[in-house]
This record gives sequence, structure tokens and C-alpha cells, in this order.
Amino acid sequence: MVTVPAIWNEYAKQFMRECSKKAGMNDILISLEPEAASLTMFDDPSIPDNLKEKGKIFMLVDAGGYTVDITLNEIIDDYGNLKQLSPPSGGNFGSMNINLKLIKFIEEIYGKENIEKFKVENLEKWVNFKNEIEEKKISVCSYDSDNSDFKIENYFSNSIFFISNQTYETYYGKIIYNKNFIYIPNSLIKNMIKKQLKKIIDHIKNLFNNFNNTKIDQIVITGGFSNCELFKKKLTKHFKKTIISQLINPERSIAKGAALYGIKPNKIVSRISPFTFGVSGYEPQRKGFQCRNKKIINNNIECEYFIVFIKKGDEIKNNFTMVEYFTPLEEEQDTMSFTLFYSNSTNPVYIDENDVKEIANFYIESKETYLPRNERKVKIEMEFSSCITVRAKNEISGKEILISANYYNNNNEV
Repeated sequence: MVTVPAIWNEYAKQFMRECSKKAGMNDILISLEPEAASLTMFDDPSIPDNLKEKGKIFMLVDAGGYTVDITLNEIIDDYGNLKQLSPPSGGNFGSMNINLKLIKFIEEIYGKENIEKFKVENLEKWVNFKNEIEEKKISVCSYDSDNSDFKIENYFSNSIFFISNQTYETYYGKIIYNKNFIYIPNSLIKNMIKKQLKKIIDHIKNLFNNFNNTKIDQIVITGGFSNCELFKKKLTKHFKKTIISQLINPERSIAKGAALYGIKPNKIVSRISPFTFGVSGYEPQRKGFQCRNKKIINNNIECEYFIVFIKKGDEIKNNFTMVEYFTPLEEEQDTMSFTLFYSNSTNPVYIDENDVKEIANFYIESKETYLPRNERKVKIEMEFSSCITVRAKNEISGKEILISANYYNNNNEV
């Protein structure tokens, strides 16, 4: 089992798959993190029983270190099975972005090259510095305090000596440093936290606006950032009519949920497709559309189009399979190649549009050239769950190719 943020694209998922394969994990099931966390809600005593009943709708906000992933789910029966009401969404809103910004300030003070050299030569001190930043951020987030500054030992001065305190101006406030210490005001860190939280709140508001006719019964928060008292206060302030709940052990909820998902992946009964998925294929020229890439086949003009399997926003039942049949373009053609694409557009027409991206390409042999071209069919099946699986089968020979959408340029024969 491998968990990934739900907003990751197919290339990022592919990276995780390849890392897992190199680690010796060949039979991999990918679980989307907010989906996994959603499954733990039903065994969580902090969630009122009346909010776990059939028909209740909840938004799961997984606020982690780097990303915030959000899903909207409806409980569809008494067994805790879930129907996804919107595709996963979110962004790079996690709490570690605050740490990265503080580190960037230090790089601007001392020079990025000097800091990179320091990391190599003083790894233990660098780790201590990062840990102190994290501890202070958690402290400010937990206690909501503007009082006093906090100081960190100045590991970076080396042979540089300052006669007096130096000041570095940032958008969020002033950082003061000398040869011994770096002083960072609590108010500076609090301002950074608030800016990050505003991104999360604004995103949730947009989701509420998109579902203005849907009563969302509760917002369930999890992930390390959900421990931030400022976060909870902001949610309570902006969503007064909605119950705010936090999962117990938010840092562990995803791991626990992934284990549950591995046992019962069908508990997510249906999902909303975040993209339009399909393959490229040649068809007779469509009325009203230009022919960008064309071939002359049997004296007829055929154009290359985006052949849609699933549209963005479509509801997809778990393990739902779409099937299309294709034939070779030429009578003597003994190999058929296919490319799997996705698009942010609901109705892409051509595969070379700006928002169309390639996921994977594959081929399958069609050696039966003694048969007429239109009798040599290849069946393409696209199966949808937390990932996409594609099968290409030669209907004559029975030979089959299996790929996953998370495999990029990877051909796997069964």
C-alpha cells in the first residue's frame, strides 16, 4: 500500500510507483490520502454518531506538511460506504511551506551558496536549526501568541562578527540577528501562518459556493496542520453553521485509513473524475471541426482526435470499465500503438491542445494481416478506481497488454 496526496498528477504518482518498485514492492495499491482518512471517521469516538449516519455529507480536509487535500463525501448506507461528490482538490497550502519561507530568508541574509555549503559541512547543526524553526512554529500555532521573540543560535556567522544587531526586513516583519543569535518575532511567524491558512479557507469557501444547494453537515480535519489552534479558530469563524471535527491522532489517520482501504477498497463506491481521460484515434472528419492530423485511408480522409472515455466531472462507479474497439489504419499494419491522455477540458477535440497531457503509451501486435483490416479488432478497456488500469486485447490472438495510468511510457505484457 502506498499513500499519495489526492491532488498529485499522474507523473508524481508514477514517481512513487517507481520508488516502490525499486524498494521491492511489485504489487502496489495506491490509496489517496483524504480518501484513506475518511474511512477512519466511523471508528473515531470524537465524531458524533449522528454525523456518521446514512445521508450525512462531510468534507474531509487533510492538512499536512506540504499539501492540503480535500474531498467531499456522502455516506450512502449504514455500512459506512462513501460516494464522492466532487473530485479531490486542494493545493500547496501545508505548514512546511512556512518553514521553507523562513529558510529562504536565511539564504537571503547569508547567501544561498553559503547556506548550501553549510548544510554539507555542518549537517547536524543544520538539522538542529530546522528543528528549532518547527518547534517555534508549532508553539505559535498552538498558543496563538504574539508575545516576545524567540532566538535561535546563529550557526551561520562563522568568522563574521557584527558590532551591533542587524535587521532584515521581510513582508511579514523584521528578523534581527547578530554573531550569536537570530531573533524571529512571534508575530512574524503568526502572520505567515495566517497567510497560509487564508489559502485553505478561501479554497474551502469556493467549494461551499460550488455546492450551495448541498447541506454539508461537518468539516472533518486531519493531518499535522489540523493541530493548529489558529486553523480551528479560522474554520469556526468562517463556517459557523457547519460542525468542525478533528480526527483523533490526525498524524496517523492516513496510515490507519490506508490499511482499511487495502482490506476494503470498495468502500469508496464512486468518485468524480478530476480529468477527461481518453486515447488518440483516427475517425472520419467531424462536421464543423478542422482536420489537424490526417491520414488518407481507403480514399477517405480520417483525422486524429481525442477519443473520450470519461469526461471531467463524470461520476465513476468503483472499478467501472469503459470499452472501445479499434482496428488497424492500414491493411498491412501489424502493430497498433496507443497513447493515453488526460485533459482539464470537459470536451477536448484534439490531442495537441494545450491542456491535454500524455500519461502513457503502449502498443499491441496485430499480425493477422491475412484478414481484412476491419475484422482485426483490438479492445481497449479503461478501468477506474483510485488509479486507472488500461487493457488492450487483440480479439483474434487473445494477446493482452496491461498498463496503469501511473506507468509512464511503460509497456507490460500479461
